[in-house]
Formats: sequence, C-alpha cells, structure tokens
Amino acid sequence: MTLSSGAELDGNNHPFRYARILGIFHADVVHIVPGSQAAFKTMEFLWVRWFKHDHRLKCGIKRCHLHRIQFVQQGEPHAYGFLDPDDVIRGVHLIPTFTHGQTNNDYNFFYVNM
Repeated sequence: MTLSSGAELDGNNHPFRYARILGIFHADVVHIVPGSQAAFKTMEFLWVRWFKHDHRLKCGIKRCHLHRIQFVQQGEPHAYGFLDPDDVIRGVHLIPTFTHGQTNNDYNFFYVNM
C-alpha cells in the first residue's frame, strides 16, 4: 500500500494505491554529480504489479462495503513498475472474491480488508 498521488491512471480519487510485490532487488550504482567525485551507492527497489480500483462497486466505511480492486491488465503499459521501498506504507490483507472467478494465475478481484 502506498499513498496515491491523486492523479492515478484509472481516475482514482482513493487515498491509497495497491500493488503486489513480485521481487525485491538492490543494485550497486555509481552516482555521478557534475563537479564532484563519483560515489558508489546501493539502491533498493521493488518490482510490483499494480492493482486498480473497481469503481463499479460503491464501497467504503459509510457504505459498509470493502473496497474492491483488480490487477491492471497485462497488456497495459503501467501494469508493472518499480517502487522505492520507502514509499510503502504497510502491507494489507487482500481477500479473493471467489464468486467472481479467476484467471489461470490468480483471482479476478480482491477486497481490501480494513
């Protein structure tokens, strides 16, 4: 779970974005700043698959219904991405919506447990 920038790809006005972590990586890079010596730095990053909100379902605390999310389709350009681990707020518990079926690899929708 990360903070939403407010201008997400799916028109999301929800305060959070959700992603599944596919890999945790680090890389030793050379950081070059003009006018100074090159410095070696270790960068950590996460490889994630993004979820998007299902806006067809009216949800939230006032409506007594959990938010429902689904993966961004694989063919879309922003389905996968890299994320700074410092941007992660916390992990969340996702509940598969068994009644909406599943693909070859995963369920079609998930509820975000509060």
